[in-house]
Amino acid sequence: PLRKQNIAVAGHLCLDLHPDLKSLPANALITPGKVFEIGNLGIGTGGSVSNTGISLFKLGVETQLLTCVGDDIVSQMILESIAVHNPILTENIKILENLHGSYTMVFSPENRDRTLIHYPGTNENFGIEHIDFELLNETAIFHLGYPPLLPRLVDEDGFELELLYSKVKESGVVTSLDLSLPDPHGNTSSADWKKILKRVLPFVEIFLPSIEEIVFMSELNGACASVTFLDDRYQRPRGGYRDILMLFKIFGYACELQFNIDEVLVIKEGIGHKQYEKERFFFTEKI
Repeated sequence: PLRKQNIAVAGHLCLDLHPDLKSLPANALITPGKVFEIGNLGIGTGGSVSNTGISLFKLGVETQLLTCVGDDIVSQMILESIAVHNPILTENIKILENLHGSYTMVFSPENRDRTLIHYPGTNENFGIEHIDFELLNETAIFHLGYPPLLPRLVDEDGFELELLYSKVKESGVVTSLDLSLPDPHGNTSSADWKKILKRVLPFVEIFLPSIEEIVFMSELNGACASVTFLDDRYQRPRGGYRDILMLFKIFGYACELQFNIDEVLVIKEGIGHKQYEKERFFFTEKI
């Protein structure tokens, strides 16, 4: 039988607090003992459940939000912010007694990079029991984010995350996983991401890491690779050359990685490209 086209979005949820810092002097955040006036406080929800789930709802997709909050004022504000879009969106969010909701303070001074200070709250408690698997009978896609901020799921090398995705997969639902960049000093700082991904990805059909996230999680023998250059020549081809070029450093070596489509690979294996490589080699030697 055909499923309804529902999408279930699970995982991380928090309250975002955005003070208006446009009038703040450049050195204010590192100046102790002084009072600085700022603008209004913007309040909204953040995290994968909010960002992805509410966006899907606004696009007209029937969406289920599967996560948990506490019973404090922060959690109440989270639920009220979501209910503004439609109260039905809060129906499957579990309320955990005597626990505090998660929040993020977003400091974004004008013309400077923003700083996020995050309190994980009930995201530390989120687990497989907060997923209503009966709902998946009416679901086309199950999406979860962000495991680096959900310590229970990644404990024991991702035991519970694997259990969750294997159970979802058994129900015939399309599975999707989104990541966030781990805090090297946070609750999941000691996680072995290579082991976790090896266990979980066989049950995942849509995987959505950023380059920074996957490089961080592909740590080799304690030496983490760092991306130094990214050139998307696929969307912006130059001279007929179409690929994605990434330069990164690992163990003190500079490395080049290219992502090509099949047609480009055929060209690169041809006589013309081999001649170009020889000319480039001799030209470089002369320089």
